[in-house]
Amino acid sequence: MGAAADFGVVRSTPVETLDADELAAAGDTNRTYLEHFASAWWTTGDGTTFTAHAGLATSPAGESAPASTVIDGERTVSFGVRGEFASEAAAVAWLESDDVTALLEIVATLDLTGIPAPALP
Repeated sequence: MGAAADFGVVRSTPVETLDADELAAAGDTNRTYLEHFASAWWTTGDGTTFTAHAGLATSPAGESAPASTVIDGERTVSFGVRGEFASEAAAVAWLESDDVTALLEIVATLDLTGIPAPALP
């Protein structure tokens, strides 16, 4: 199994991120790593165990799966769930379930903008 077949994105919706002024205040003009999504995807390393991921994520880059830890300015954020399955079909079924749909709807409403990192605990 090649690297491109080691993951599959089931669905992905953009999440609000920094605007141009906030990006400049963070000292960066590169938006690519600040693009966040409410995503559901699966990964496998050996083709026999499939890990299903759902939550806040980066977009896939080339032959790499989305990452479940994102950067928003000066903060690193991790928000999501995952489960282990014996088949791709079982992982996809869970990722398409009502529970995961509800989680992704919540994640899609996140506004990760406008909170200075020093204000966070």
